[in-house]
This record gives sequence, structure tokens and C-alpha cells, in this order.
Amino acid sequence: MDLSSARNRSPMNTGTPERPVRKGIQNLHGIIYKIRIRQLLLLIFGLLSLIAIAAISWNAVGVYQQYIHAENMAGSNVVGEQSLALNVYLARERGLTAALLANRGIYDDRNRQHLNHLRQKSDESLRLLFQKISQFPRLPTISLVHKHVTAVQQRLEQIRLQADHSLDKEGVKFDYTVWIKAITGCIEEVATANRIVSTPVDKIDHAVLYGTTVKEAFFNLSENAGRERALISAVIAQHRPFNAEEYDLLRIYKHTRDVIGKQMDDMLGFFPDTAEILAAQENLQHTYKKNYQALLSAVMQSSRNGLAYPVTAREWFDRSTEAVDAIINLSGAIDSHINDDIELIKSHSRNTVTALFFTVLLVMMIFTIAFAITFQRIIMPLRELEWSANTIARGDFSVPVQIFSKDEFADVAKAFEVMRDYLLNDRERRQKAEDQLRKLSTAIEQSTSSIIITDIHGVTEYVNPQFYQTTGYTPEEVIGHKFNLRGTDKKILPSHDDLFRTIRNGHVWQGELLNKKKNGDLRWDLVSVSPVRNREGKIAHFICIQHDITERKALEKRLDYMAYHDELTGLPNRTLLIDRFEQHCVTAKRLNEKVFLLMLDLDRFKLINDSLGHRIGDRLLVEVANRLKQTARGSDTVARYGGDEFVILASGFSDKDMPIDLSKRLLSAIEQTLAIESYQLHVSASIGITLWPDDGDDMDTLLRQADTAMYHAKSLGRGQFQFFTRELNQQVTQRLRLENDLRDAIENQEFEIYYQPQVSLKSGKIVGAEALIRWNHPELGLVSPDQFIATAEDTNLIIPIGEWVIRSALKQAIEWKKLGHTTLSMAVNVSTRQLDDASFISQLISSLETFGLEAEYLEIEITESSVMSQPEKMLYVLNSIKSLGIKLALDDFGTGYSSLSYLRRFPFDKLKIDRSFIKDIASKPEDAAIIRTIGEIAHNLNMTVTGEGVETDIQATYMRHCGCDEIQGYLISRPIPAAQFELLLRQSATYLPRIADESEPSSTLHAELDS
Repeated sequence: MDLSSARNRSPMNTGTPERPVRKGIQNLHGIIYKIRIRQLLLLIFGLLSLIAIAAISWNAVGVYQQYIHAENMAGSNVVGEQSLALNVYLARERGLTAALLANRGIYDDRNRQHLNHLRQKSDESLRLLFQKISQFPRLPTISLVHKHVTAVQQRLEQIRLQADHSLDKEGVKFDYTVWIKAITGCIEEVATANRIVSTPVDKIDHAVLYGTTVKEAFFNLSENAGRERALISAVIAQHRPFNAEEYDLLRIYKHTRDVIGKQMDDMLGFFPDTAEILAAQENLQHTYKKNYQALLSAVMQSSRNGLAYPVTAREWFDRSTEAVDAIINLSGAIDSHINDDIELIKSHSRNTVTALFFTVLLVMMIFTIAFAITFQRIIMPLRELEWSANTIARGDFSVPVQIFSKDEFADVAKAFEVMRDYLLNDRERRQKAEDQLRKLSTAIEQSTSSIIITDIHGVTEYVNPQFYQTTGYTPEEVIGHKFNLRGTDKKILPSHDDLFRTIRNGHVWQGELLNKKKNGDLRWDLVSVSPVRNREGKIAHFICIQHDITERKALEKRLDYMAYHDELTGLPNRTLLIDRFEQHCVTAKRLNEKVFLLMLDLDRFKLINDSLGHRIGDRLLVEVANRLKQTARGSDTVARYGGDEFVILASGFSDKDMPIDLSKRLLSAIEQTLAIESYQLHVSASIGITLWPDDGDDMDTLLRQADTAMYHAKSLGRGQFQFFTRELNQQVTQRLRLENDLRDAIENQEFEIYYQPQVSLKSGKIVGAEALIRWNHPELGLVSPDQFIATAEDTNLIIPIGEWVIRSALKQAIEWKKLGHTTLSMAVNVSTRQLDDASFISQLISSLETFGLEAEYLEIEITESSVMSQPEKMLYVLNSIKSLGIKLALDDFGTGYSSLSYLRRFPFDKLKIDRSFIKDIASKPEDAAIIRTIGEIAHNLNMTVTGEGVETDIQATYMRHCGCDEIQGYLISRPIPAAQFELLLRQSATYLPRIADESEPSSTLHAELDS
């Protein structure tokens, strides 16, 4: 068989029909292949989930509809039960009311109560029926049912009113047949409503299906029995036989009951024989079919024979009601069974819906788990591989590929990871190499040292930017040329051959070179030359690093100079002075000579420094230093010891006359006028001289003794020199002891205040007291201020001592004021050191506030020399004190500058004339003239004038006639303790009776005053 010919004859080979199919398949493949795997998986899972959920939802809808039908059937059954209950009570009310209307004679209290009870039951059943109707709003015919029941309620209210009107009033007749028809109509209306509710329901259990028919039969049976009961009750109540029409009705009722009874028996076979149904059937058989039928036959027989009825109307009503109740009980048993079936249907529906719901959840959970597994095992690895590939493509190798499964994706991930690690390591190696080169290049380019790279022959190949900044040579000027490592000073360099021999042997050479810049300036370089080897280990290049240390060299030189010289004057300092002293001593010891140490201190330098400023003071010190160097010999050492103190070391003298001559020349050089800026300054100095080795063997001892001699020279009038003696040493020792005793005196409270009275020359009364300190030394006894105040001022102990004096005086003044001496002023002396203290003003304020003394009764006394030492500063301080209300007194006037211009500027309240003018006033008329002039000036400046040191009556008389206002002195009293001073105050005496009696001085006194 020729396969080729057969293939050619095949219809598929014709080409015409298969092209669209193949093309469609290709298009379908193209669409499918374009869909990503994770999208395809999502699509498949989504479709499966939708199908499953749709199928389950369809079944759920059917079950839900079945549940709704069961709900409606339950509602109709409940409404039917309540309708039947309502009809039962209406039928009872119909029978009883008909009997009462037929024979009003039996309408007694018992029947009235029974009728009301039946009506209450009917109304309660009607209310419950309305309630049941409202509980099932979803029943399709519920509104129509509600309409019929409402009509029953309205009709029942109307017919009851008519019946009550007939029963309660005589002569108003209401036919019982009308009543029976009306109530029967209401019962029929309720039955209609029940039939409307009981609509057919498809696909439900047979018991439910036949339940409606059975209940309808029970209703008809009970209704016919009820009508029969009503008719017979009315006839018995009238005590008459039945007429023909009534016999016909009774036959109809019986026939209907028989037919309905047979139908009911047939339909009961469809229901199971439950205990409740069997009991109800047995009760129906006994009560209705046997007892009721027998009673009915007896009643009918009595009517036909014209005999009395065997029961009364009420008895008939009760017996027939029991028969009707038996019918209703069987109906209730059937309803109970029907309700059970309905609940089973509802329960089955609920269970089915619940099962479907959980089935949906289970399906969704299964699909979710399946999708999660698929997503985790397939989609996520694919996404991770895709992301890793893109990350590597972008050049990012830092993130590893992480796939935790053990399948094909893990193998692919391992391959990716191997590739990533290789690329990452390769890039890191390249980056490290580049970073290293970049750091090295940056370090070289930004280095503060000059870096030069040469070949093995010394030809320059590279210089960094710092090389140009340091040397001034550009790269073009040195690259390609042989680099010169020689310094400018060949004496401080090793030989050229030695340098190159060191580096060519592979060793590093380091040293300091003094090189020359392009502009010719010299510079010091710290040089390091290192050989660089190639891969073969051979030296290929040299690296020279040069760091400019010119500033460091200059700084070292400067520091070395400053370590031994004074920065301001350039003179040797203490360190160099000690070294020079040792050299002088060695030389003098070898030559058997003496070494003289001169301590020179400028007089009143602090005044210049404070008044003109430190700048002028420094220039003054420099000029004095220059003059000292020019005056001293070349072999002498002139050093600045500190502040305004200088030390001169001189040796090579054979006797003491030589240093005397040197001292005179030094003092003469200093005393020459110094022109500094616009100031012409006159300065003097004091010199103390000590001798080595006579006065001491070491530098410290000689300095201390020279300092003692220098202060002794100052005490002699300044501008002098003095040699150190043993007596001076003793004085210094005593001064140190006094200083230590003063410190102990403050702590041990050894000071005491004495008070000297101030008396008014007008009244002769004590107007004030001057507080004067005394020292009760434990060994020396009572020490006067002249012996320790100077030491206290030099050691600054005057500050705490002065504060104690002020507080003690104020405390005493307050005590005297309490005794009645309210106008007594208290004068306290203060020193310059106290006024210089920044806390002095605040101490005054604090003391006044503490003791409560008015400021006007405190008087501060300041000596004229203290004021003129720093006039501008004292002016500010005194104005501050004056602003507090404190009085100011100028003490010892006439012993200092006695500048009238300054006297006018200062805010003094009192001027105290020094005792030196008063001592010889009787024998020296010029002193009296001076005192009179001072008094006139003071009074013109509104000052009070006080004479100090008045010891005689004649002195007091002179002071009064010279214009003095007050006096104090031994004439009145010596300084005395507070207790004795208080006795003077209590005496209230006039202390100058002779002065007070003399209104005019003698002619001799007048002549002296005039002269």
C-alpha cells in the first residue's frame, strides 16, 4: 500500500479546512503561553472556587426556601389552632346566650357570671389570635386574615350589645335565632380566615399536607355540634317540643356530623398512633359517640312523646360542651403532631443550611490551603528567582536567594547563589582595591607633608600638591628631573653617598634638613626616605616624605627662651637667675670674692598701674629694665623677680663700697624722668643688699634677707638702699610673730573697743564718740593700734578686723540710744584696704540693718593720705557711702597733700585738724592762723571742724576762737571702755566750764591771733 499516496488523498491534506483550525490552535497557544504561571494558577483556583461555591449556594437556596415554607406552615398552624380555640368559646357563648334569650327566667346570677366568664375567654382568644397573626408577618395572606378577624371583633361587639339590652331590660325582646345566626356568622368568618391561612404547601410531609383537611373536618364537626347544642339548649329552656323546622335542622346537623365523622376517621389513618392521639380518640369515643349520642336520643324521644326533658337547659349545655371539647382535644392532638412534623422540617432545613455553610467554609479553606501551598511552593520561588535575577542584573549582589524548599526550585536557587557569591566576591575585591587606591591617592593628595616619588636613579616621577605649597616649585619644574636631597648646610647632613647607600641597601633614612624654598627662604624639614620594591623584590622607586617643621623649630627656640627669660622685659627669670647665681658663686669661690645680691623694688608703682592702667605700667617696667641693663656691668645679671621687683647679681667686688656705687647709679638711672606716651613719669626705687656667703649660703635665704633690707629702705623714706643686718632680721621675725598673733587674736576675740568723747564747743556736751580698737595681747598686755594696724593692712587682716569694729560700735551705739542718748554719733576709722574691698558697702548696709541704727548717726573717718592715694576711686567709694546717709569725716587734715580742689570735690561732712597743728598753738601764732583758715574754708564748704589732741584749756580756748565746732583729746578724756564712757554720759556735765565762762579771749590771745 502506498502510504504516501494515501496521505496525499487524505482530506486533512487538502489544506483548506485545516488552516483555520491550526491558526486558531496557534492563537490559543499564544494566549496561553503569554499568561504567567502564577496568573494561570490563580485563574484555575478562582474558577474552581466559584463553581464549588455556586453549586453549594444553589442547594442552600432550595433548603432555605423549604425552611420558609415550613415557617409559613407553622404560622398557619398556630393561627389555625388559635382560630379553633376562638370558635370553641364563641360556640359556647352562642349556646348559653341562646338559652338565656329563649327563657329570660333562667338568667340568674350564676348564669350571668358563667356568661361573663365565657365572654372573657372569647375576648382573650380573640386577642391571642391577633397576637399570633402579628407574629407571622411573612405569611402571604396575613393581611386578609387580619381583615376577617377584625370584622369578627366588630360584629361580636354589636351583637353582644343587643343581647345584653334584651337580657337586662324587660319588654325588649331579642330572638335567640337571630343571635345564633349572628354568632354562627362570626364563627364562619373565623373559619374563612383559617382557610385563607391554610394555603397548600408543596413538597412537605404527608401529615402536614393532610393536617389542613383534618383540622377543617374537626372544625366542621365541632361547629355542627355547637349549632346543635345551641338549638337544643334554647328549646329545652322554653320547655316545649321541637317543631318541624327544628327537626329538619337537627337531621341536617346529624347527617353532616355523620359524613364528617366518616371522613375524619378515614384521614386519621394517615397519622401515627401516638399516645396523645390514641387518648384523644378514646375520649372522643366515650364522651361524644357514646354519652352525647345517648343523651341526644333521650332528649329527642322526650320531645316526640311530649314528656319532660331529662335535663335542664344548663345541664344539656354542659353535657354537650364536654362532647364538643372531646372533638377539640382530638384536634389539638393532631395539631401537636403536625407541629412536631413542622419543627422536624425546620430543624432539618436549619441543619442542612448549617452544613452547607460549613461546607462552603471547608471548600474555601481547602482552596485557600491549596492556593497557599501552591503560592509558597511554586509562585513564591518563581517570584524570588525572578526578583533575584533582576537584582543581579542591576548589579546588586548583597541580597542572597532564599528558597527553603528541597525541590527543583531549590536547585535553581543554589545555582543562582553560587553565581551571586562569585560576582559579589569579585566586585568586593575590585571595590576594595579601588577604595584602597582612592584612600591612598586622597591621603597623598591631601597630606600636609610633601611627598615625592622617584625612580631608582632619583628622577622625580610624582609630587603631591603640598610640595608646591611648601617649596614653591610646580610639578612641571621637578617631574623628570633628578631630585636633590641635599640641605643648605652641609655640616648638619650626612654625606650624599652615605644617604644613598642607606636607602639603596633597603633601609629607611630619617633626619632633619635645612632646605631652601624657590624664593630663597630657609625651612626646616623632617625627612623620611623609603625604598619601594617591585614584585620581584627589587628596589624600583624611592618615596621621600618631607614635613615642614620650621614653625616647630621656631616654637622650640621661643619656648627655650621663655623658659629662662621674662616675657615682658626680656630679662632672665627666676629659673635663669638661680643658674646664674650658681655660676657667680662658683666663680667667686674660685677667686675668693664676694657675690652681692641687690633686690630693687619700684616705689608707688601700684599707684601708677591703677591710675594710668596696666599698659602704661608694663611699658614703665620695660623702660626700667632697659635702664637697669644699661647701668649694670656686662658681667652682672639683671633679672625680673616678679611684679615691680628686680634682682641684680654682681661679683668681683673687693669691698662694700663697690655695690654702694652700683646702687647709687641704679637709683639715679631710675629717677630720671620717663616719657611714656603723653605722660612724664617720675619714679623712685628702694634697694635691699645682701652678701654671699656672709649673709647666707643659698639663694632663698639671700632673697628673703634682701627683701627685708629693701622694705627697711622703703620705711626710711623710699629712694634709698640698705644692707641687710641682724637687727633687720630680728624686726622681720617680730613682724611675722605679730602677724601670726593677729590671726589668733581674731579667732580668740582678743580685741576691745575704747571710746573717746567728742565735745561741742558751743554747749560743752558730749555729742559723739570715736571708736578706737585695742588689743588685749595674752603676753604683751594692752597693745595700741599704732603697733599692729600697719601689719594688719599689709596682711589684709584689716578687713575682718574692721568689720568687727564697725559691728561692735553700732551695737554699742544702739545700747546708748536705748538709755536716752538718741543724738549721739558714732565715729569709726577705716583704712584704704577696707575701702578697696568690693564687699565693704554691702557690709555697712548689712550692719546698719542688723542693729537698726539710723545711718545719720554713723560717721566714717578716713585719713587724708588714704583719700589722696587713689583720689578718683576714693571719690566713687565715698559717694556710695554718702548715698546711704552715713556721715564722712576727713581725719588728720594738714598732714598730707591738703589739696583744696580735692577737698571741694569729696563729700565730707566733717574735717578733723591733726594734733600737730594744735600741740604748739599757744606758742606758734602761725598754727593758730592755719587753724582759723582751715575752719573758714571748712565752714564755707558746709563742714563741721573738729580739733584732735586737745590737752589743755588754752588749746581749747584757741580752738574755739579759731572757729572749731568740736574738740576731742585728753582734756576731756582718754579713750576708755564702754562702761566708763557710759558714766560720762550719765553725768550730763559741762566739761569746759572755764571756756564756757569766757565769752572773749584775753588781749594777749587777741594779739597772737591777729599776728
